[in-house]
Amino acid sequence: MHNYHTEDEPILLREYGRSLQDLVKHIKTIEDRDKRTQQAHAWVTLVKQLIPQPTAKDVQEADVKIWDDLYMLAGYDLDIDSPYPMPDPAKVGRKPQPVPYNDSKVMFRHYGKGVEQLISQVNEAETPEEYLVALVSVARLMKNFYTTWNKDQVEADTILGHIEQIGKQPIRPGIAAFIKQEQLLEITIKDPSVKYSQPAQPTGKTTNKTFKRQYRNYKNKNK
Repeated sequence: MHNYHTEDEPILLREYGRSLQDLVKHIKTIEDRDKRTQQAHAWVTLVKQLIPQPTAKDVQEADVKIWDDLYMLAGYDLDIDSPYPMPDPAKVGRKPQPVPYNDSKVMFRHYGKGVEQLISQVNEAETPEEYLVALVSVARLMKNFYTTWNKDQVEADTILGHIEQIGKQPIRPGIAAFIKQEQLLEITIKDPSVKYSQPAQPTGKTTNKTFKRQYRNYKNKNK
């Protein structure tokens, strides 16, 4: 059970919530600059999946805002390679409060507290299709964290097993088999503006609908 009110630091930007804020704190603790940069790009990719994005003509402006918000959540103290320069805090209307790193025990250090909270949110999804889309997004992020931290390839079974351990409940029936059959954790994309691989995320209504349709077809075939 999470304690959100009295002991935790305040949420700096409510549109991101505590989970994404905690992920930024976790990224700041990564000593290797290349690893830290890779996880920052993964964070931006995850934000684009979890938060509704604007129309195509406003994409670049929204992209800049996400990177600016990343720097803000990091207290303007984040040494990474990014497609946009760090904004000048003096020119930004919103100033963050100092955020100490939460040293509370986490099950897997390379995932951080934020991932644990994201998994808790995944488990609250109402429909199997919504659960699938959310689970794949978080699992891909976890795979990226795992391979960056350990420099080893990791099987889907391992990531899904970690999700079950962290969430303290099994993955819903049929979901794990579908993820492995369709190899949904094996896909990566490349941002041409940087040298770092990012976890591919289902983006936009069209892709999410495709995910859901594929899963419904899978369930019908395996009844």
